[in-house]
Amino acid sequence: MAKKNRFLMDEDYDEKDRIDENDIDEYYVENAPERKKRNRKQTAAVVVAIVVVCLLAAGGMGLMALIDKYTPNNTLIDLYEYYGVDTRDDKDNPSAFVLLNGKRLEQKAYCFGDVWYFKKDFVAEYFNHRFYYDMGHDELIYTTPTKIVTIPFDSQAYYVGDTVKKEHYVIARRIDDEIYLAVDFVKERADFIYEVRTEPYRMLITTEYGVRQCVNVAENGTIRTGASIKEPILSVGDDTKNWSVEAEEGDWTKLATDDNIVGYIRTKELGDSYTITTTNNYQAPIYTSVSKKYKINLAWHAVYDMFDNDDIYGLLDAAKEVNTVSPTWYQLTDSQGGYSSLAQQEYVDYIHETGREIWPLWSDFTSVSAEGGWSEYELFSVTENRRALIAAMMSEVETYGYDGINIDFEKVDSETGIHYIQFLRELSIECRKAGIVLSIDNYVPMGHTAHYDRREQGAIADYVIVMGYDEHYNGGGEAGSVASLQFVTNGIVNTLESVPADKLINGLPFYTRIWDEYTDEAGNYVIDGKAYTMKASYERVEELGLPINWSETIGQYVAEGDVEGHHYSVWLEDARSIEEKMKIVAEYDLAGVAVWSLGGEFPEIWEVINRYNR
Repeated sequence: MAKKNRFLMDEDYDEKDRIDENDIDEYYVENAPERKKRNRKQTAAVVVAIVVVCLLAAGGMGLMALIDKYTPNNTLIDLYEYYGVDTRDDKDNPSAFVLLNGKRLEQKAYCFGDVWYFKKDFVAEYFNHRFYYDMGHDELIYTTPTKIVTIPFDSQAYYVGDTVKKEHYVIARRIDDEIYLAVDFVKERADFIYEVRTEPYRMLITTEYGVRQCVNVAENGTIRTGASIKEPILSVGDDTKNWSVEAEEGDWTKLATDDNIVGYIRTKELGDSYTITTTNNYQAPIYTSVSKKYKINLAWHAVYDMFDNDDIYGLLDAAKEVNTVSPTWYQLTDSQGGYSSLAQQEYVDYIHETGREIWPLWSDFTSVSAEGGWSEYELFSVTENRRALIAAMMSEVETYGYDGINIDFEKVDSETGIHYIQFLRELSIECRKAGIVLSIDNYVPMGHTAHYDRREQGAIADYVIVMGYDEHYNGGGEAGSVASLQFVTNGIVNTLESVPADKLINGLPFYTRIWDEYTDEAGNYVIDGKAYTMKASYERVEELGLPINWSETIGQYVAEGDVEGHHYSVWLEDARSIEEKMKIVAEYDLAGVAVWSLGGEFPEIWEVINRYNR
């Protein structure tokens, strides 16, 4: 008998249940169909289950994606983040970034106590550049058309002339070498309105006024950072912001506020429109000017000693068209307002007897002389010095009975510019009081002479003269015309950007330069430009035997040639060249002309000038 299976040796064991180990294969074979059938059903069930689970999972994911697609972003954006402000507001001494007509600037406004301030440089750049820092007295000066206003630091009081006035706030502060001006004080002297908003602090400044079309937002209307419901929210429903329509983009409308917040809203969520009107009642100061009812025909008379004064009688007999004479009588001599004079009462009386006006010239050329040079910076930046000079000028006006004065300060450097302009402001007050003409000579505008501030001169002076000559000058290293047509045109056009035509006088040259170019004994290149009157230049050209040809481009006759190892060239001035320049003066309807200098002209020049200068 086969051995019993050791795993089946127990009491309940029945012999009939015994399976012989030798029959095991037969057992599985006999039961195989039933077992295989059962395993296939189970497998199918499992597969079905898996498929169902997958479908449910996929459907759930799709549903979630669908829900996510149509679920709006409910994040309310923080304005600190929107404006890029890193820190929260300091409630004690806040500063505000500035939005000028909606455009964000780098500059800020500062609050001390409950009063807002601008830095002085910011005020000068954008609103009013007439606040002048008096270094000697450590205070501010503000100049009106008729008064000098003095503003001490850390004070509510200020002085208009000798009259004391007071505000309810400190007007000017000086902190860590920075000067701050109260915004309200500046606002009374500049054309702008402002509003301060918080969280974050921002100051809205408006200088452009008019009607602004705005739109209401529906009760649940949502304004977002972009044209999508997935963008963060800027505002929900009606709020205090005044939104204006910028553009329509499909189903969305682009909006903007006056403080440069840009947002998007579904067009269907917009309400009714309304308008906001901004105005300002600011009244700009009126700078009254002396304006002659005739075109100015001014002639400078070069006077180098007292004997030159005697020439005026014959010179004016030959120049009857001249209505204004400016003798070069006064030269500054030091930084304290000192000067030398060649003035003569008999000369003045003669000018008046002929029905003309006299505006003597004051020059600054000795400031750069090798001997006796002085500091223009010290003269104009020290209040006592510039006012001493102004007092001296007005004393001369009163003594001789002048009709005006002519300022010819050509040596002012960029560092001195702001002080020179303050001198002119203060001088203009005294000229206005006396009822005399203030005329100021200027170079043709170029970048390196911007500190002459022609715009301010155009406001405070009666006449501004552009010296339309010395295009090429001795020492400039290049031969050329003294006053080509393009040079003259540029001088007039560029000055007119700052000075009104009825105040602008164009300077004409009654001279030219003959250029002599050669190589000296040491082999060095030499160029020398010597000045000649009109008549003398033609005589010299004839003497040298140089051929003469007219240049349409330059607007002058040009003579050029080689003589005994020297190359000579000259751009001649005469009646024809002056006529070309006068056509430009007439085209722009300028206030007149000024000629340098009386006695250098051909007689027929005056007929040409008179033809165009009426």
